[in-house]
Amino acid sequence: MLKEFLSLYSHKNFSRKKMERYAHKKLVRLLLVAAKKSAYYKNLFENIGLSKAKIKSLSTKELLSRIPPISKKTFLDCYDSIVTDSRLSKDALASGSVERFGYTQVHSSGSTGTPAFFAYSRSAWKTLTAGLLRGAFWGLNLLQIFRLAHGARVAYIAAVDGPYGGAIGVASGMKALGVKFLAIDVNEPIEKIRTSLEDFSPNVLIGYPSALKIIAGLADENSSGKKLELNLRRVASCGEPFSSSFRTVLEKSLGVEILNYYGSSESLALGADLDGSGIELFDDLNIIERTEDGIFLTCLYNLEQPLIRYKISDTHELVSEDGAFTKIRPVNCRSEDLLWFCDKKGNRDFLHPLSVEGFCIQGLLDYQFSKCSDSHFCITCETKTNANKEKISSQLKEELSKILERKNLSWVEFCIEFTDRIKPDSRTGKKRLVVTEAA
Repeated sequence: MLKEFLSLYSHKNFSRKKMERYAHKKLVRLLLVAAKKSAYYKNLFENIGLSKAKIKSLSTKELLSRIPPISKKTFLDCYDSIVTDSRLSKDALASGSVERFGYTQVHSSGSTGTPAFFAYSRSAWKTLTAGLLRGAFWGLNLLQIFRLAHGARVAYIAAVDGPYGGAIGVASGMKALGVKFLAIDVNEPIEKIRTSLEDFSPNVLIGYPSALKIIAGLADENSSGKKLELNLRRVASCGEPFSSSFRTVLEKSLGVEILNYYGSSESLALGADLDGSGIELFDDLNIIERTEDGIFLTCLYNLEQPLIRYKISDTHELVSEDGAFTKIRPVNCRSEDLLWFCDKKGNRDFLHPLSVEGFCIQGLLDYQFSKCSDSHFCITCETKTNANKEKISSQLKEELSKILERKNLSWVEFCIEFTDRIKPDSRTGKKRLVVTEAA
């Protein structure tokens, strides 16, 4: 892991041309493996006349221009023929049995539609973890990294109760470092979150921006008038959009510069932004194309589950291509609201969209939460044709009731409705997890 980390860390000294040569070499390797071991890509490459000789001789731009992009739907529909290891079937992922073959699987949030599982081999996960660690130390030299890692106490606050990529990836990275680590479920009651932070006393904090905002509020002054005292050396935001105005507010409250981390379940290590000037993309781990038809991701290190020109729904604005890493600014990204309610004592607490939306229920394709009042919310469900709606409703009620009880909000009422299709937001192209307007 240390060797992998130092190798990736050294890439910050690459020239632009050297980075392009490095990424091209990784792309050729990926395409050759896909051509040999993936039934889907073997057939595709034969149809478009992309032979092994051409894969080795064509430039990156020429290669990518010949390969048609793939949508999430096509990826899921053709999954068993896309993967290069037959043990990585959809059934095996659904049952979790791929872990016995050394794979790590993570669950997407489903913000663009149907949630999906993504798998990483031991080799891919090692590279990914090294990429996550490099992102955590972004902007620091080796001496500063050593000083930060020495005696680090890292708290991660996000959705942790499930196979979420962020939670698994951060825990893996902290284990590799051998530092003290605490994962806090964002769905815990606020006072329990506060107590956990006081008891653990972290000096490094990682979490959703909305969770960091909660902590910043506690650091300013909580409901009892007592401030949460934190001595932070590093704070990293991940999992949600992070605006410059939000950054300013949080940095003032938490008293430390905030690193903004950019990733997705398809490739957890996409980029990082330290000062708000733009996200530097990890061009040595992924190729991200910005075209008139959208943004396409090619993950260079996951050979067993190849993602080649996979369409993602983020929108990027190019800032610079002068350095080793491309710098971009995301625009029109998802912006979710927490569902705030009051407990019986009048204390406010919340449900977080990236926690409550992570259900995996057979027949349930998509879902969206709507806050109707301070004591009532609704979940709208899109299901498969002929799905057992009564069973889906029963399972949802059970899961939601557990979450509400855990947050001391069991008195909050909710209803479950069904619809033919949950449409994406017309502005962002992403399905909103939470609609706060009165329903």
